[in-house]
Amino acid sequence: MPIIADIPTAIPDSDFNGFLQPGSSDSVNDVGVRTISQSYINTRGSMQVPRVKTPHPVFTELLLEEASLTFQEGDYEQLDVIYKGNSGESFGSVTTASGNASLYPVVTALTRLLSQEPLDTHPNFTGTATSIVGVACGNDGTSEDSTIIIRDGDGAFVRISDKAKDPSLRGVSSYLAPGAEFTIRYAKDSLPSLTRVGKIVENPQGAPSVSGDYNWLLNSITYTQEGDIFEVTETYLLSGENGWADSIYLTTL
Repeated sequence: MPIIADIPTAIPDSDFNGFLQPGSSDSVNDVGVRTISQSYINTRGSMQVPRVKTPHPVFTELLLEEASLTFQEGDYEQLDVIYKGNSGESFGSVTTASGNASLYPVVTALTRLLSQEPLDTHPNFTGTATSIVGVACGNDGTSEDSTIIIRDGDGAFVRISDKAKDPSLRGVSSYLAPGAEFTIRYAKDSLPSLTRVGKIVENPQGAPSVSGDYNWLLNSITYTQEGDIFEVTETYLLSGENGWADSIYLTTL
């Protein structure tokens, strides 16, 4: 049953013209976006759905994201509202490798990945007796047997034939290369810049350090507006051992 004021002289909330119900919530997520959810009850026809993006009547830095008006048992209606926005004054701001500044400390995550790559890009493809070519052809790995290492008319690698000395290599054309995806999440008070997407960055904020020629590529930036701020996710991809080709992807300054 709907819960309304049990004091005859009580008056409804002046902003929504309804009685605030138990169960309202106020929360802040891990990047600093604040969410207030409230429900109001009154007799049918007493309340109206407020306009989207209007400020909260008390916490004016929060804007209305969702509102619904539903009929309840008897002659009642319920108004549910959700407001979102900045949780307070900025602290711990950082500038990420994309050039964007966060309002608060960033939240990071790393995922190890395997991606399918052409076999001839494997770092151990050729050159020694224990290389892929050496094991497949049964030689020192510096020359290819054309009946075993199959290439097309342009010389591009196709596959290893069923004549390979090592049965486990027969028919193989690709391999699973280890890699990594690194994400940074944060809140920002303006639209994020997208200009560095698709470019090489050396040290994303909070990413594990890499050695040799390994580096990171800014793969994507996505964002969602939450009230008057933006929740942003940046995704970076780790290169292979030779790094991303800067003649293709360019390097950020």
